[in-house]
Amino acid sequence: MKKTSEEIKKICDLYENIFIKQVENKFGIGYELSAKKLLPMLVKNYFDYNVPLDITDYFDIVIKKTNLIKKEKKQMYLYYAEKIYCVFKDFNVDNLFSDEELKELSLKLSLYCLNKYYKTNKNTPFSAYMISRINCITKSLLNNEDRLITFYVTFVGKTDKIENYLVNKYFYICEKYLNNNVDLFRQILNDILSLPNLTRVKILSRLLKKVNKKNSNKKPKQKMDLSMVRNQDNIKEQLIRSYYSYMQDKKHKYKFYDDKNIVDENLKEILEKTVDSYLNGNSKKYPSSYITTVLSKRLKFYQNRTIKEKYLAKIIEITKDYIDVLDDYYKNKNLSYTKKGQIEEYMNLILEEYIENGSYEIDNKKYFKQMLNKYEEIEKIVGDSYEYKFKNQRSKRNKKSKII
Repeated sequence: MKKTSEEIKKICDLYENIFIKQVENKFGIGYELSAKKLLPMLVKNYFDYNVPLDITDYFDIVIKKTNLIKKEKKQMYLYYAEKIYCVFKDFNVDNLFSDEELKELSLKLSLYCLNKYYKTNKNTPFSAYMISRINCITKSLLNNEDRLITFYVTFVGKTDKIENYLVNKYFYICEKYLNNNVDLFRQILNDILSLPNLTRVKILSRLLKKVNKKNSNKKPKQKMDLSMVRNQDNIKEQLIRSYYSYMQDKKHKYKFYDDKNIVDENLKEILEKTVDSYLNGNSKKYPSSYITTVLSKRLKFYQNRTIKEKYLAKIIEITKDYIDVLDDYYKNKNLSYTKKGQIEEYMNLILEEYIENGSYEIDNKKYFKQMLNKYEEIEKIVGDSYEYKFKNQRSKRNKKSKII
């Protein structure tokens, strides 16, 4: 039986939340606007053609069997911008950024992730991709005290407020190494803030390197007696200590498909052999030139060896642990096929990134369990947000019905 436009509107109000939930179960969070636009047409067709089904079953078939739901992911970046904003707010040290600035940054970063998602042709749903990105953003903020600043400068821009904050924060370096030369200190800071890939830069460590380089340039270079260097007491221990931190920084350029503890042991052995090669050889190079060059070659050789010898066996082991963790997780949960699919889409992305990382945790299962817990935490935030929105919408409809 055909319905008037007023009747269709009332039916849409009645079924709106049910339909939105069905859509989100199929496509993930973020299609609320698309669902609302589509609903009136579906309700009209349902009655115009006397569909012999319960209306919710009709909705379910339409969602599953047709392409009427257009995946306009551009609407979704607003939803995930809010989630990123909540993360950034927790790391806003000394209230450096206002709420408006954090929201602007969150919007731009969310949009950046959306564009990257399109360009790389990811097969995973955008919701699973964004949960993984938010997880990575949180990790990076935990590991680098100035990461929020580097995010802001990269995606929004550098401000005087940021520059002054960093000058005050690290002024002890200016006092100790630059004789209170504030202009030079600001210049060094601005050079750092202008670096490409700034989000990967640790401002403090880069600042110390640049300051030390400025100081070393002031000192006249003297020719070194290499035989005297080789004959110094405890020279081997000194060189190992000096280049250990260099090697730790350098190792991130490579992927060692091995357990982290084994990687660390092998790297120490590689460094020791490199130092021995220099001390027992006849190279005319300075220690810094010889050790850094040879060390890089040996790290690359070690990387290639682990790829050839251990990559396949390690992948099989990791994948087995991954499957075991998911099986154990499902035993304790009464989950629908849809929910399992959403979890597996997220965890497959985690597995892919874990394998690509190339330096593994000692306990693979423990790592995957932590990622499942992280998924539950984020999903709880999403669920609470949805429940709050649902209650608000329901209360608004109740008020309207009372007025009528």
